[in-house]
Amino acid sequence: MLNRELLRYRLNQGAVVPGLVKDTPALRSLAEDLLGHWQKSIGERLEDIEESAIPLLHRSRTMLIARGFHKLVGDACTFADPTSAETLRSQALAASAERFVAKALAKTAEEHRAAVAAQLGSDAAALLEGLYADLPGATRLASAPAWTPDELFSHYNLALCQGLLLSARELEVTLHAAAKASSREKASTSEHAPTRDGQKSSVSPLKSDTGGRRRILSACRFHRLLCEVRATTDGLHLTIGGPDAVLDQASRYGLNLAQFLPRLAAEPAWTMKARLRLRSRTGVTLHGVLELNDRTGLPGSPQALGYVPPELRDLSDQLAERCPDWRFVEPELRALHSGELVVPDLAISVSDQAGKQQVVSVELFHRWHGRALARRLDQIAAGRLPGLAIGVERGLAKLAEIAPLLELPTFSAAGFLFSDIPTQRALSDAIRRVAEKTAD
Repeated sequence: MLNRELLRYRLNQGAVVPGLVKDTPALRSLAEDLLGHWQKSIGERLEDIEESAIPLLHRSRTMLIARGFHKLVGDACTFADPTSAETLRSQALAASAERFVAKALAKTAEEHRAAVAAQLGSDAAALLEGLYADLPGATRLASAPAWTPDELFSHYNLALCQGLLLSARELEVTLHAAAKASSREKASTSEHAPTRDGQKSSVSPLKSDTGGRRRILSACRFHRLLCEVRATTDGLHLTIGGPDAVLDQASRYGLNLAQFLPRLAAEPAWTMKARLRLRSRTGVTLHGVLELNDRTGLPGSPQALGYVPPELRDLSDQLAERCPDWRFVEPELRALHSGELVVPDLAISVSDQAGKQQVVSVELFHRWHGRALARRLDQIAAGRLPGLAIGVERGLAKLAEIAPLLELPTFSAAGFLFSDIPTQRALSDAIRRVAEKTAD
């Protein structure tokens, strides 16, 4: 993504308008030249590639765009593993020390370097390069992205919006219902189509969900975002806390939020309003609202919505080995009377002694989810969420305001602790407790 120094935007009556790029002859020429520059530089050192790109960047009328293009292409490149120079440095220092001890002093530094190189069976130029081969600038380009200029434009616009979200206080996201999505594609289709008797019918956002919304809500959980979900007549409404609202590890949280944007952009119909607190290049704090939607044209990553971390796949295998009658199933959204939706991370189908199948959902709470944890435990205690197990990350459990919650009978009956990923032992024990209580 783009860092603060490369962000292009303007404020218009409280609205943050990002400087999205459009296809122009000048920008297309710049994109082609930069992409070609990196693609033909495979095998060269990074510092040499950066230096030779300077004339291309200065040729652009908009230096911010040129630098942004250059950064994104460079970030997408892969580099060879740096060669270890530790052994060579030790040998060179030892050889140099020997010459000083023997009083074999050269008249100039160049002569001394050549003499040390000869003693090591090399030449001065190769020695000088080898001594610093493990520095970042000396790493060599292994591959460059085979993007077209249009793809670079799309990546730039996405990275620009991601960079702006790093200053977000809060995001309001709506995943529009199927009828709304259809109306965006065909203007003649209304959101509530008349039935045969002339009455208008609405589609429940839960019943109309075919898995896409469940996956994007799971992506919220995967990125550990502070998210409250509610069902509305228009679809699903998400209130997501921004990095500027997080006291602990805000930078890491901001990266998680930025990585969520391409997942959201893969949805067919969505809108987002983000309240930003920006700091200008002169140090002035600016407040504004950034509005994006599916018609902004940001590139999405639909393949990432179905991504399952290897750790969870391993956990599934371990659980199946310990409890062969259990199996992972697609988690279902849990609706409360208040309109809030609970988005479980996992769901396991278990068999009781009579062979009857029962699904136990599992919701995991990480470092930033303390406020939601207290609310969820209250809901379980009130009997509004039967069959739900609660996992609490140990980093969250250590907080002074959270520790008392873990002493509650509700957590003892339905909760467990974990580090990063739940262990099969802790998970299976909690599932058994919840399943037995639900069966009673």
